[in-house]
Amino acid sequence: MYSFPLPVAVQGDSVAGFDPTKTSTTRMAPRGTLAWYQHPTYGMQCYRHAKAGVATVVGVTYAMGANDDHEVALLAAGDGDRNLVIGCAQSVIPLNSYGWYLVRGEGQAKAEAGLDARTLAGVEGSDGKIDDVSTASAAAICRTGAAISAEDDLGRVYFFIV
Repeated sequence: MYSFPLPVAVQGDSVAGFDPTKTSTTRMAPRGTLAWYQHPTYGMQCYRHAKAGVATVVGVTYAMGANDDHEVALLAAGDGDRNLVIGCAQSVIPLNSYGWYLVRGEGQAKAEAGLDARTLAGVEGSDGKIDDVSTASAAAICRTGAAISAEDDLGRVYFFIV
């Protein structure tokens, strides 16, 4: 089983100047650091710092890569283990850059198919989209707010990965 370090550099209340959309080609915090952010629309959010082993897309959920170094990759098809999940990208993070992935709080996620309101969802496929846990073998990592009408639509969800 993988383990993630507890918050190190940034913890507690939201941090002045912290921008979860910021990316860098150099590490901005110790790997796995958790940081809180007060989003103007979604409220309190918690993000995990990691390196993009693949170019990330908004609303897609990523897992720990094979090197166990907090470098993100897409989950292998059929592997819905929530212990592998790094977080969900809320902004584009270029390949081999460092950025922040949402792990707790409300944000956006892409759906595998239409989802009803208040549906528990997880990631099962290799595309990083969320799907209803009653039809997928994935462990729940989030709950939808309003219904998400179709595949690839971005919807508001509440994440509870950590």
